[in-house]
Amino acid sequence: MGRTRALLTDTDRKQITGEEGADRRYQSATRIRRRVEELERDAEILSEHHPDLLEELREAFGATEDGRLKRLSKDIGEPITVGDRVYEDGDVHELATDGGEDSEDEEENTAASPDADEGGPAGARDEEQTEDKEDDSE
Repeated sequence: MGRTRALLTDTDRKQITGEEGADRRYQSATRIRRRVEELERDAEILSEHHPDLLEELREAFGATEDGRLKRLSKDIGEPITVGDRVYEDGDVHELATDGGEDSEDEEENTAASPDADEGGPAGARDEEQTEDKEDDSE
């Protein structure tokens, strides 16, 4: 099966890159601008009649947050974690959770907090002792 064109034809690609001279480059840019206008009309039609395809188009151009993060992860060659999602090599997947060690660490930190004593916050006990001393001095 032959290759289909997207926004640029093979000729446009050659002209835009300057392979065929500056004059041709200008002519090609004018044609491409007209296609961009048509693309905007196409997006309106997709929005109304096939929103899933419009979302795919937006992702391809990086017009959605997911699309931008996918592209960025591919460009920098490193994973990007946002919440429970990981963007990696131009793709997205859920963050893998082991559920074991992290949750135990959180429980230990909670138990070790100074507010865990029977007397409540340390500052509250100090205030009570100060009030008792003032009552005794009167």
